[in-house]
Parts: sequence; C-alpha cells; structure tokens
Amino acid sequence: MNRKTFTSAVVVPAPVPTRPHVVLLLLLGLAAMVLSGCLMQPIVAGPLRQAPLPSDQGPIIAIAPIAAASGDTVSVSGAGWEANEVIFVNLEGQQGEELIQATVATGTADDEGRFYLGFVVPLEFFWQDVVDLQVVAYSLVSGEKAAAPFGFVSVTVTPDASITAPAPVTPTPLPPADGYGVAIVSSRGLNMRSGPGTVFPVIRALTRGTPVNVLGQDRSGLWLYGQLLDGTLGWMARAYTSYLGDPPVVPAPPTPIYRPTATATPRPATPTPGLGWQGEYYANPSLQGSPRVVREDAAIDFNWGYNGPAPGIPATGFSARWFRDLYFSAGTYRLFGQSDGGVRVWVDGNLVLDRWSGVNNGTYSVELWLGQGSHTFFIDYGQRNQPARMSFWWEQVGGPTATPVPGFPDWRGEYFGNRDLAGNPVFVRNDRAVDFNWSWISPGPGIGTENYSVRWTRTIDFSSGDYRFFTRSDDGIRVYVDGHRIIDEWRDMGGNTTYTADRYLSGH
Repeated sequence: MNRKTFTSAVVVPAPVPTRPHVVLLLLLGLAAMVLSGCLMQPIVAGPLRQAPLPSDQGPIIAIAPIAAASGDTVSVSGAGWEANEVIFVNLEGQQGEELIQATVATGTADDEGRFYLGFVVPLEFFWQDVVDLQVVAYSLVSGEKAAAPFGFVSVTVTPDASITAPAPVTPTPLPPADGYGVAIVSSRGLNMRSGPGTVFPVIRALTRGTPVNVLGQDRSGLWLYGQLLDGTLGWMARAYTSYLGDPPVVPAPPTPIYRPTATATPRPATPTPGLGWQGEYYANPSLQGSPRVVREDAAIDFNWGYNGPAPGIPATGFSARWFRDLYFSAGTYRLFGQSDGGVRVWVDGNLVLDRWSGVNNGTYSVELWLGQGSHTFFIDYGQRNQPARMSFWWEQVGGPTATPVPGFPDWRGEYFGNRDLAGNPVFVRNDRAVDFNWSWISPGPGIGTENYSVRWTRTIDFSSGDYRFFTRSDDGIRVYVDGHRIIDEWRDMGGNTTYTADRYLSGH
C-alpha cells in the first residue's frame, strides 16, 4: 500500500487493481479564527540583554532606544510576567478614531517572568498620521498588558560638506498659505508628475529646498498634490519632502492606459516599465543620516566591483535605497535580490524579503500575489563584501486565477490577511507539504498571528481506487476534490479532532 501522510491532509490509497491514472485538482482551505488581526509579521528575535528590571511591580517593559529610524532595531525587555507565558509585542497608535496595531515581535517569558526581544522599526511614512505611538506587550492568557512610549527619528536634511556651497541668491517667497501647509523638497532631486505614481509623465524636476504649497494627497497618503510658486500643479512623493501634515484626499487622474495599435504586438504580461528608480546612496552601511547622493537609476543592476557607486561614496561600507511605484497586472510574481551583502524588499509597506543581517553574497527570492494597479517598492542594500554588486528583478509565475502554474512543484499556498479567503492574497508561495504548526508565530510576511486564512491547490496523479482523506487543524477547514467538497468543518474548533472522508477516484 502506497501511503502518503500530511498533518492537515493525508492521502491513503487502499490496495486495488491498477487502472489508468487520473489527474486531480485538490483545494484545501484553512482559517485561523482566533482573537484579533494584526498588520505585520512577528519577528522572533534573539536575546538582547538589558539592565535587569524590577519584577515586584506587576508586568512592566522597557525599550531601547525610545526613538529610532526605520530599519533600526529596538530591544524590548520585560519583567513581572507569568513564568513561561507567551508575550506579544505590538506597535500601536491612534489614527483618528481607529486604533492602529502591528505585531512586531513575540516570545516567551523565562522561569522568572522576564523576556528579552527585539524588532525592526517599520517604514515611518506609513505611521505619519498616527499619534500616541507606543510599544505594547501583552499576554493572551493572563490578559496583562504593559506599554512604553515610542517615537520615530526623523531624518534631518543637512548640507553635504563635500559639495561646494552655491552662490547666494535672493530668497524666494513661499507659495501663498491658502493650502494645508508647505512641503520642502528634502532630496537633491524630485520629479513633480501629472498624477500620483511613476507611470504619470514628469511635469517639473524640483531641487532640494523647493517649497510646494500642499493642496491634498492621494488615498494611500504616499503622494502629495501641490502648487509651485509659478502656479504649476502636480504630484510628488511625500517620502522625499519634509511634510508631516494630513491634507484631505483629492481625486487623482486616471492611470494612463497604453493601447496598442492594430499593428502593434500584444502587451506582455510583465509590469509596465516606469521612468526609473529614485536612488539614495549613503556613505555608511546602514542607511543612516542623509544620503550623500540622490539620482534616478534606470534599473537596479550594478556590478561596482572594487569601486564606489558614485563620487563621494566609499568603495566599502556603503548602502543604498531605491524607491519606485510600479504598475503590475494581477498575478503571482517572483521577486529576486542578488547582492554581496544585505538586501531588504518592501512592497506597499510590507517587508517581503529580509536578508539584511550577516554576510549574504547570494541570490534570494520570494513569491507574492499582486493585484492589478500601482504598487510601491523600496529596495534596501547594504554593502558587505567585494566585489560589490546589487541586482533586483522579477518575473511573473502565475495569472489572476487559482489554477496551479509552473513554479509551484508542490502545493500552491495563497495566504490571506483575513479569515474568509476574501480579496487578494497577501502573498503566494510553494509549500512542500500542508503540515504546519505555527503556534503563536505568523505564517509569513505581512500576515498577523491570528485571523488569517490559507488556500492550497495542487494537481496530483492517482491510480484508480478508494482513498481516505485526513485533516486536522485548530480552526476551520474545507477539502475539495475536482470541485466537489468532501470535508466541510469551516468553524471555530480546537486542533485535537481528526476528520476523514472516503472517496473513489476514477481513472476516467
């Protein structure tokens, strides 16, 4: 008897005479239906030892530093908790009447009720409108909670000592204050465009220090709509300005549609190329302070060898960050990063590829589902070895349907940030087996530790015969074979019950 065993799905064929093989499509759905959803993947960090905390005051925490920049590591230590209980660490704040939460770390208290954790600070501009920001530690078992205030360190734009100061000029008055404040361009170069995204044409190239009267923002908050002193109206990326306000959302022009002529070749399934990456180059390995060089790069595909990437940047110990909006057709994409050192890839504010620590010197990839439209990318690079090199590219491996495609030799797992398999998955990846015990840990980047769901699909070649399917999960599960639902336990439940279904699979 040929026995194939999975924890969540087990296929056991009964011995029968062999008939022609049949190809089946299996679909499994799993919903983790627990307490409340979160926004970010927990990071299980190693011990970051701090000074001992008193444990006779009930649960308390301390963080260091109390303010940090995006990409920095913050250590969190706690005392006074129950021995060996699981501790969650959130970044929380208030946005209007809504409480914004992101789980950033999780761990277990020791026998004395102490813990030492750490987390990487997320991108700041996704939290710019959030007030009363704090780090919150809590336990689901005891219900205890402790908090410590936290703040982002804003990068201050300072003059570059290596650049000759320009000749004095007559001060230019600011635009009239009839908008919602003034944004000052903080990078050396920033394109003003006709719409909120790099797929829109460039209207004007702005230099550092240019004032822009802010009139509104797009729905994502990543692009500002403003007016120059001469009356020119346009859009610019908020991340490259000093603006911290919250202007009203204004309608954006429709995304340009490029229609082929009758003699043109069909539009490929790859993303529409934009006008370039905004590249920031730092004279240190950790993206600290102000960039030494800011420029537009046509592609992230460099082999610097034993040289620096630009004048004023050393050949070793430098870092770079590229920013761009890219338009994608709906589908599954594989993103690649190849470098001699650290690589991080952020998509729409979610850290989807993190190879920042250690000496990497390799090629890394991640698969995720992208909905049709514009997506914001940040690519971080930290130089580690020589020769220095960095490349980033992508390829489409699947369309908008759930049909298995090349690139998924095992189970095609679609991971959703809700418990109902609703909308588009946060990411899609190949899973060797449906056999997981995530416990208190997130299943992947951009997914919380609870209130998520997963769908696995796979085509498997069976001999004709009778088969028994086994499932076990801590919450809802459904199993489909060739579109027929054979197990339906879509409800809250514990993980101690095994469900089975018998089915004859024909070779016809």
